[in-house]
Amino acid sequence: MTKQLIISISLSALFLLGCDKKEEPQPLIQVEEKVSLLIKERSLTNSKRHKVNLYFITQVGCGACKKIKEYMKNPTIKAFMEKDFIVTEVDITDKEELPFEWMKPFATPTLYFFDSKENEIIDPTVRRMSEKDFTDTLHSVLEIRDMD
Repeated sequence: MTKQLIISISLSALFLLGCDKKEEPQPLIQVEEKVSLLIKERSLTNSKRHKVNLYFITQVGCGACKKIKEYMKNPTIKAFMEKDFIVTEVDITDKEELPFEWMKPFATPTLYFFDSKENEIIDPTVRRMSEKDFTDTLHSVLEIRDMD
């Protein structure tokens, strides 16, 4: 009986010691400078303009994010976006810090649109949207970009 008690206590202690260890947090992708992530690539539809940098903030379990991802896979939308947008998806699931200090999403999905000079083209778009709303937003961003 005492052997079983000692074994039981020993196993419990080992289990508790093993559970006490905290996992090291996974490091975020190191972003040294905001400029390093902005890609300055020429638009195929407007050779005088650079592509728009679209930062798509998402997280696991976000139904609206899933819908936007589906829209982006639509062959027509995908071809349109490849001409004038550079998309960077930022999954904020389990993240304590985001790559940039200006990223302050209070909900997902959040879309940030920047030109090649790091100017925000429109305010962040934060909402569930239909496919038409999504494409209308993309067209509006290009119209604003091309106003200069």
